[in-house]
Amino acid sequence: MPRLLRLPMTGFVRWLKRTRSCGDGTARTVQSTFVAREQFSPPGSEWHNEATETAEVCAMEGGIVGGVSVLRRAVLAGAVPALVLLFAQGMVALPARDLVARADVIVIGAGTARAKTGATVSFFIEVERVLKGDVGPGRSLQVEWDSGTEEPIWRDPPKVRKGIWFLQNSSGAWRCIPARSGLPSFKRLFYPAAEGPLPTDIRYDSSLPVIDQIMIEIAVAEKDRTNAIPVINEAAAGYDSAEVRNAFRYLARLATPRTKALGLAGLVQRGDIEGLLLLEQAQESLSDSPEVERLVRDVDVLFRNPDPEAIQALGHLSASASKIRGLQLAAARALAAIRTREAVPHLAALLDDLNPEISKTAAIGLSFFANGVGVQTIQGARMMEHLNYRVPAPYPGENTRRYLGFDESKRDEYITFWKDWWIRHTADFPPRN
Repeated sequence: MPRLLRLPMTGFVRWLKRTRSCGDGTARTVQSTFVAREQFSPPGSEWHNEATETAEVCAMEGGIVGGVSVLRRAVLAGAVPALVLLFAQGMVALPARDLVARADVIVIGAGTARAKTGATVSFFIEVERVLKGDVGPGRSLQVEWDSGTEEPIWRDPPKVRKGIWFLQNSSGAWRCIPARSGLPSFKRLFYPAAEGPLPTDIRYDSSLPVIDQIMIEIAVAEKDRTNAIPVINEAAAGYDSAEVRNAFRYLARLATPRTKALGLAGLVQRGDIEGLLLLEQAQESLSDSPEVERLVRDVDVLFRNPDPEAIQALGHLSASASKIRGLQLAAARALAAIRTREAVPHLAALLDDLNPEISKTAAIGLSFFANGVGVQTIQGARMMEHLNYRVPAPYPGENTRRYLGFDESKRDEYITFWKDWWIRHTADFPPRN
């Protein structure tokens, strides 16, 4: 019997706690889940302590997706969506900025595997365009890739695959840097590229940074990849520019719900206000899209723009009935995490919301604001920087520390306290628009 099945439940949890493997893409996803869940447990609670450890592990570690590590976090969080990610994200795009830095040559072209000797796969790339390096277009490059396994990785000869390829020159031989993590597969080796000419409204020239060119190419390719695992959001991770945002706007304005959701997610991840405004307009068309869950999560965990116009957009989303499940709560959580002075009137209005999760979120956000708890971001999750009480509390005293966080068993007491607090201090804050 496998070791996992022999363990009692307590031992199973301890065994999972010793696991130290978490993939980049899944780490971001699971860390996001913990950042969102952490705000509903007061500091010092059992869940809070576990969230601290887990967020730290995810922030520190990378590599190929660690299934057991994801399972561990899913079990401890009670998060069923994380279990789905264990299977759905077996192949995650690696960040383009890292690939660009490592590659000697980046080309767009068609590749076909020719042979596999041991773990080494040999194939040719017919170069159409060159994004980086001295290789001229029209050349045929012989490339090798170490698949890491001597087992067969395809049943039939792979189809011709057009894509964006990242190559290193190793002692005169071209070696491929895989663009995606996951199990050995020819599909891992490249980013998708547009099959035909680029649309006139998103064309670029070679003067743009290479990573911007790559993001535009992927954006156009995503338009036609209706049933494929999305690439652009992971590829753009950790990078922002005007051109990247334009690429996401291009997707967000397309009619297909999938591409619209991908584009909006990219804008939301970068704190772009237009992303929220377009999201509000597109709710009906997006309500059945499989990508919308990720978009809701991004609003919840990643949108942290403190601009008053952004706060107003979040406030409107949080106070309006939504056709997208979970969006109203996600907007409320974003407000509670940002908790600027402009956010306070919106949070106070949500104390009367009929959804108990939303009213609880509002109370937590107000308590964190009044006690000087810092803005909650995924970047600060590893050390839980937002719980640093050295930040001067704008409203010390008044028993605000006693009502920090939320105690579900005393729901009415907490909600009433923060309603009374708001009545006393309404005049201190700008009006809610």
